[in-house]
Amino acid sequence: MALGPTNVRLARVVGCACLVASFLIARSALGQDVAGTIEGTVVDDAGAGIAAATIVLAGTPLQNRRTTVSDARGRFQFPLVPVGSYDVRVSLIGHHDATRTEVVVSLGHTTDLGDVRLPLAVVAVAGVEVSAKPERLVTRRSAVGGSLSSRVFRALPSDRTRRDRSGPRLR
Repeated sequence: MALGPTNVRLARVVGCACLVASFLIARSALGQDVAGTIEGTVVDDAGAGIAAATIVLAGTPLQNRRTTVSDARGRFQFPLVPVGSYDVRVSLIGHHDATRTEVVVSLGHTTDLGDVRLPLAVVAVAGVEVSAKPERLVTRRSAVGGSLSSRVFRALPSDRTRRDRSGPRLR
């Protein structure tokens, strides 16, 4: 059974449509989320964002720890975190550390920790010693020097004449 020109075109269109559909299905299967996100904001006692705080993410699903730093507004984010349970530790010198345990990351979702408060801490530094060694003063030789331009040298008084007592003349 021979196909006419119209049937050949229709067969090509259907074939192309099937090919495009299979690519789209394969792409959507590959594009599925395999992780989630953890985010939050580091704040002080007054609720203002704290910049440069160190945030450490640790948990069994990670092969290693992840570390990030809060931005100027105190915000932080860990993208592409594998599904599982994690501990989040926030620290900054001069503040008490804050820890959130058993933070659960779900597939394709963002886990918002909200405001993570870092209260101020008194920091005592023990055993700090400041010492200085005085410079040795050399008293056997002294060298003071400089140079005068010819204009300044000519304006210096050379004797006690009336002209010189009226002051130097600069040319």
